[in-house]
Amino acid sequence: MMFKGNWIEFVLQLTLLDHVSGLTCLYCSNVIAPRLCKRVMECGADEVCEAQRSFNEFGETTYNLGCSQRSICQNVTSSNQYSPCRKCCDTDICNHVACGEQDYPSDIGPVCYNCQSHTPLGRCHDIEFCGKEQVCQSTGRNVFGDVLYTSQCAFIHTCHVNNEPSIIGKRDPARSSEVNRHCRVCCSSDLCNNGCISVDGMWGDWSAWSNCPQTCDPAAITRSRSCNNPPPNNGGNPCQGASDESIPCQIAPNCSLIHDCSDLRRGNSYDWPSGVYHVFPNNSESEVAVLCDMKTDGGGWTIFQHRFDGSIAFNRSYDDYVDGFGSFAGEYWMGLNLLYNMASAYQNYTLRVDLSLSDGSSGYDVYSGFWIRSPAYKYMFNVKQRIDSINMTDKYLLSDTRDFRSMNGCNFSTYDQDNDNSDRDSINNCAELFGGGWWYNDCMFADLNGPYDTYYFYYSSFQDGSSYKLETSKMMFRPT
Repeated sequence: MMFKGNWIEFVLQLTLLDHVSGLTCLYCSNVIAPRLCKRVMECGADEVCEAQRSFNEFGETTYNLGCSQRSICQNVTSSNQYSPCRKCCDTDICNHVACGEQDYPSDIGPVCYNCQSHTPLGRCHDIEFCGKEQVCQSTGRNVFGDVLYTSQCAFIHTCHVNNEPSIIGKRDPARSSEVNRHCRVCCSSDLCNNGCISVDGMWGDWSAWSNCPQTCDPAAITRSRSCNNPPPNNGGNPCQGASDESIPCQIAPNCSLIHDCSDLRRGNSYDWPSGVYHVFPNNSESEVAVLCDMKTDGGGWTIFQHRFDGSIAFNRSYDDYVDGFGSFAGEYWMGLNLLYNMASAYQNYTLRVDLSLSDGSSGYDVYSGFWIRSPAYKYMFNVKQRIDSINMTDKYLLSDTRDFRSMNGCNFSTYDQDNDNSDRDSINNCAELFGGGWWYNDCMFADLNGPYDTYYFYYSSFQDGSSYKLETSKMMFRPT
């Protein structure tokens, strides 16, 4: 198969029309190299593609390309260009290379149908080789009741997928009424533009659940989704299933609002999925969207830090760490201000830290008494004691305030705001030295916001004695 580049995200998952019965093979006589053939033919169901070396009247090497019966086609190899050579293969246009001839260049785009005059479906046999910045395009229109197509290469930035307005014409009984429309499709795989391709609709993501009401009535929350990923196109099937969903509102017995992810679990046994929900933090009158883990250890965890691929830079300013950054779908930092509003001294919280190493091993650490102090105290980190762990050592416990590397009771520092406890001449600012905002002491027992894929992305209780780097981290909390 020929090389393909990384095409833009609008490339659709396509389903060819039912008229294709077999392979599509290059079909040329007396070409000097298989890759120069620019015509194709449809083979029968029991045929394969063939390339056979021959010689013209001048004794020059040429090739005949086409289809051959599967039962009689046999490969014949020869390194001598004047000896017989034959290739049989069973994928589309696989006879573009044979007998030691050169393959297609690795830096070209897809092979596309190229018929500038309107032709009926399946009757275009000319092809062209697109450039690296091009895709295949097919345009259909109804001409006196018959649907005819043109096809060509088109540049990515000018090629669009759309249905144009209907025009009058007879209906093709084999297709839905959509066939009577103009159509234009763009796609990026070999020979994908032989007519307009039907695209089945697929659902987009569910929206976040609506908020619970401030009173007990009405007691329901809803979410919705759209059939737009992609939408139905050129007679494709619509999305199956409901576009809206509602469930009983999960509110406390006194009809108070949801303050964090743990409130979702109260009241009934609904199996809440992990995802994005809207909550009203204890210290705020405004709703905010948060990321909830509803599966780990019974669920109800509010996630405030998540790293897994290094796609987001964590060496950021103090203001960035206060406001938050990243995305719910990717790497993520909630923001110190929201973390304080949700995990202040209002009630007792449990902290959980989930980690994995580059060798695939994993572990977790759980602490009671977690809370964050106010901005005036630089969002000081507080825990009481470890209450559970897997694959952790006792070295440098988070709660051990006697150790100069423990983060318990430490303020938050960044490269532009030095709030750590280091007073050594060789280390002026831990965050500036190690690269990432954190509750540094002097300097680090842990730094889960350090540069990814380095040993400064670190948690010593898990990595004590290990030569493997951290791969993932997730920090979250819930009421005890």
